[in-house]
Amino acid sequence: MAVNAINDDELKGVSGGRVVGTTSYGYPVDDNGNVTFTDKTGTSVVLTAGQWNSLKSHYAHTQGNPEAYIKDVTIKELQEAQLIPSNPFGI
Repeated sequence: MAVNAINDDELKGVSGGRVVGTTSYGYPVDDNGNVTFTDKTGTSVVLTAGQWNSLKSHYAHTQGNPEAYIKDVTIKELQEAQLIPSNPFGI
């Protein structure tokens, strides 16, 4: 029996649902409201709608769009500051 491997390009945008839109800075949003956040190093994490909104609210004091500030930090920095969980879906 042959095993079909899935490559990285085929996995892009897969986050539990069909991609139906993007945030203001172009992060994919699936039909469940989950946001695929890719940081400045290229590392990605899928955040629930609640986690994404909570993260944006942390930067609400900034002038302009909070996503403009979020795009300049890494996932590791956000996890160390406990702004996003180390394992967003708790799996």
